[in-house]
Amino acid sequence: MPLVQSATLTRLIAEWDRRPRGILYPCHEGRRGHPPLIAGAYIPEILQEAPSAGLRALLARHAEDAHSIEVSDPGILVDLDTPEEYRQRLSS
Repeated sequence: MPLVQSATLTRLIAEWDRRPRGILYPCHEGRRGHPPLIAGAYIPEILQEAPSAGLRALLARHAEDAHSIEVSDPGILVDLDTPEEYRQRLSS
């Protein structure tokens, strides 16, 4: 998540410290992005997930525990999971 601004991370952490929650997402213009903060209580479940499943299944199962905060950082919406996505982003 190289395009996420440090101010966004600071804001997420400050919000988490004020009100710890199960899952806290940053949102930009109403769209959830990366990185979600996930409570340590989910660690055993995360470790049991199949690597190919990623966190999507866990996040979907615990949607009722999720909350969002609005941020002014469009970088949270950029997903660079592969070297190819990274190269494409560099050339754009």
